[in-house]
Amino acid sequence: MFSLDVFENSDEAALATDENGGVIMINRAAASLFGVDRRKAQGMRCWQMARLFTEDGTPLCGPSCSIQKGLCHDRPAARDLAILHSSRGERIQLSLFTIPMRAKSGTRSACLHLMAPSRTGSPDASGRERSSKRGSMTKELVARMLTAREIEVLELLSQGRRTRDVASLLSVSIATVRNHIEHIHAKLGVHRRIDAVLLWLSSP
Repeated sequence: MFSLDVFENSDEAALATDENGGVIMINRAAASLFGVDRRKAQGMRCWQMARLFTEDGTPLCGPSCSIQKGLCHDRPAARDLAILHSSRGERIQLSLFTIPMRAKSGTRSACLHLMAPSRTGSPDASGRERSSKRGSMTKELVARMLTAREIEVLELLSQGRRTRDVASLLSVSIATVRNHIEHIHAKLGVHRRIDAVLLWLSSP
């Protein structure tokens, strides 16, 4: 189980919940995104602050949250798009994925939710959202674009591993891992690791 500390100063919003949806960690980016006080957020239910919706307006957040109960399985799971209606009335499109965190006993102990502004499409002339790049790419196609080592790196990143952890597991330098990540970004046409991970996780 990796440490939540690595997400404390992340640019991406990070929110960790226990099995009941209670907040056990919220970083500064997430607190700012949801407009909440980090200290008061501890122990709250995630759905009390998140206010996320699907594109058609269906609530994602609630006591029977599908992400908490349905997506937090043995491996990370991605949502292509989530909509946040902020306290200022803004409509913010988010890429969202969930990483299960397990205790040493092997039982699920928490879910880590990572969110970042989505870059997966733009409105066309009719105002509708164009299909994202993820929607037209299969995992096989993504894999063909990368070297075997880059796939290893991307798979480890998808498990929530830090750069230093990837370097240690692959017995290479941190600089080498960073180079691999840069090459992955260039080949997949993304600019951030969260976008690369979401592309990998959401490809069928």
